[in-house]
Amino acid sequence: MASVVAAGLAASAAGRAAEAPADWRFHTVPQHAFSLALPPEWLSGREFLASAAYARLSRLRPRLGRRYDTLIRTAPRNGIWFLAVKASPTAVKNAVTRGNASFGLLPTISVIPARPRGPLPKPADKITPRGWRPYRPKWPDRQGCSGGGGPPVSTHETQCGYAFTTPLGVLDFVQWRAKGRPPGRVSLVVGWARAMDREFNKRGIHHPDEKAFYGAVATTRYLQP
Repeated sequence: MASVVAAGLAASAAGRAAEAPADWRFHTVPQHAFSLALPPEWLSGREFLASAAYARLSRLRPRLGRRYDTLIRTAPRNGIWFLAVKASPTAVKNAVTRGNASFGLLPTISVIPARPRGPLPKPADKITPRGWRPYRPKWPDRQGCSGGGGPPVSTHETQCGYAFTTPLGVLDFVQWRAKGRPPGRVSLVVGWARAMDREFNKRGIHHPDEKAFYGAVATTRYLQP
C-alpha cells in the first residue's frame, strides 16, 4: 500500500501535538483506566447504536445494522476495550451504497490490550462486520511493521500496517502502541480499519481519517486505576 503506515511514521517523526483540537471529545474508559480524544463525528460504539446515523444505516441496510449491533455489543468479550466508528453522513452514505469502495464498512478506531513486549495482536476480524473480515489463515505477510528503540522488532513492535483482501474489497488496518505505559500495566494498542481507497494511494495524498487516528494515538492516556 502507498503506505498510510509510512505517512504515519513521517507524521510521528515530525511530532504531533498531544493536546486535542478544541472541538474533539475525550472518551474515558474507567474500567480499563484510559482515555483518548476523537473528532466529534466519531462515536463510541454505544453512542453510535443510539444515534441517528445508526438509525439511518439500519433503515437503509437492515442486515448491516444488525451486524454492527452484534459487533459492538460483543466487543468487550472479544477483548476490544474501546470501539468507535465514524458516523458522519458521508461515512454512512459510503457504507450503504453498493459499488462504493467502503460498501458495508464504516471507518473504525479501536483500543485493545497487549503484552508490553512482543508482536502486536491482529484483531481485524473482531472489529469489522461480516464480509470485511480477513480469512485466517490467509492473512498476508506483515506490511510495514517496526519496533521502537532497544529490543528488536521481533520482540517489540510499536506500529504495523496490513492490507487484507476480503470478499468485499481491500481492508487497510493500521495499529500503533500508545506511549506512556506505567510499570505493571498492559500496553494499549490503537487500531484503525478502513476500506482501501485506491484513489488516495494513486494520488499519493493523505487519507482524511489519518488525523483522527494519529490524534487518537497521541492523546491516549493511561489513568490511575
